[in-house]
Amino acid sequence: MTRSASRITLSSGLTIAGAASFIGAAVSGEIAVVHMRWMAQTYGAICGSEGLPHCAACPTAVGLLMSGLALLAAAAGERRRLIGSRVSSRGR
Repeated sequence: MTRSASRITLSSGLTIAGAASFIGAAVSGEIAVVHMRWMAQTYGAICGSEGLPHCAACPTAVGLLMSGLALLAAAAGERRRLIGSRVSSRGR
């Protein structure tokens, strides 16, 4: 496998992992919203307020969103390096 092919594979893998993290964040966010509605109807307050503990879906959604952003930023950096190496090799 050539160096550029391994960078393409790395970039594609990072992009897929970032997209999967965004999907997980969306699912966790939806679960958190449904849970907050249930808590509001049952206890009159959402999770995390008035002494009620946070559910796991709230911080999970935020964590997955942040990891998705980091993975996509890393993929963009790999693509920039790949394009830069192609341009510099053509100039020689």
